[in-house]
Amino acid sequence: MSSDSIQKRTNGSVDAPSEAAPTAGAAVTTSQGQGQQQVRQRKVPLKNPTRPPTQQQRMLLQMKAQQDLEKEQSKIVRSNAGGAFSNQLSKLVRTMFLVVIAGGGLLYFYRPSLVTKLFRRKPELPPRSLVSVYPGHIDMRRDLPRFFHEYSLAKPENLPAREAIRHIEALRRTATNAGSKYSQKIMLWPWEHEQFRRQLPNAERMDEYCGKGADALYLRRPELRQSIILWCLIGTGHDHGFLHYDVQKVYGSIARGIKGVAVQYDGYPNRIMTNSILLLPFHTPDALKKGKTLPPSTQVPMRTLSWLRQNAPLIAEFDELVVAMEEFLYWAISKEDENSWYLFYAACTEQERQGRRGDPRVASMCTEGEEEQGADCCVIYDPNLHSFFGRAKRSKRVPSNQDGKVNE
Repeated sequence: MSSDSIQKRTNGSVDAPSEAAPTAGAAVTTSQGQGQQQVRQRKVPLKNPTRPPTQQQRMLLQMKAQQDLEKEQSKIVRSNAGGAFSNQLSKLVRTMFLVVIAGGGLLYFYRPSLVTKLFRRKPELPPRSLVSVYPGHIDMRRDLPRFFHEYSLAKPENLPAREAIRHIEALRRTATNAGSKYSQKIMLWPWEHEQFRRQLPNAERMDEYCGKGADALYLRRPELRQSIILWCLIGTGHDHGFLHYDVQKVYGSIARGIKGVAVQYDGYPNRIMTNSILLLPFHTPDALKKGKTLPPSTQVPMRTLSWLRQNAPLIAEFDELVVAMEEFLYWAISKEDENSWYLFYAACTEQERQGRRGDPRVASMCTEGEEEQGADCCVIYDPNLHSFFGRAKRSKRVPSNQDGKVNE
């Protein structure tokens, strides 16, 4: 291509590039020194520069800003509320602390015995284990055979056994010493005639455990079996007393600390009941702390068991034997320290019960309806209960079978 054609194209449709008016696409410069053309690319500007946000975008931005503002306000409110609650709680605690300190100081200044009583622990005593005996016709294995764990089917034939169990459970719930000045548990364990005999199956075992002649007496005198079991168990130290099955209801505690408990007749002051309540005395806590070997705390159960084995074969009449045994029991207790025993009193006629209407009841041997009818049945009272527990006032009265209310 000649220089003339180049000049024509330059002067024709293609304009030569100049520094004053550069094109949008590219700028062509001629280097006269090297005789070459260099092409430099330029960035093409955007056809659509950044546009303002749409209405929907503005709404979303406003909603997000509102949520951020609400979160910040919520944090401020929670912080202020927590601080106010902490301040109020600290003020309340300080106020209560000052009231307790001031009240305790005043109480200790005017009544120091009340303050020391709150922090004084009750003397602890060993638990008492009491025994009771089901009537001779009750046999749990025979009457209430278990078909699933401890459950049996209730049938008309085993109603007496079920009633006997409920009776013992009622006595067990009330054979406690709540409110006593001692800390002590009292447990009641029922025995069956067959259960006792299974453990002492022959004369050798029976006489070895209960004394010579006990097996022959047990076999020949069925009416004495309940007494033999009771006195044998407490006479050998197996239990600490008994709560007889003939007791129908217990109103309160039957224990009096470490003292032995016996029931004396109102009408027969030289007799001690053998078919109600008897607890043996304990050694004092101070004597036990010395760690010395001590003699038995009482000789009454061993002497009574020995008397029963020797005299029961000689006295054929059951009522006569009971009277003689109760007189001996009174004699045996009177031979011991009077501070070791605590006496309840049994009022067994309507006139005797009327004479003790103001005394607190301990237990009743009257079945339902007997007391209301004025029958001869025994109610056991404790006239010295309030002084024993250190109560200045009489306790509230609880319902009775006779007048609807009796003292605790």
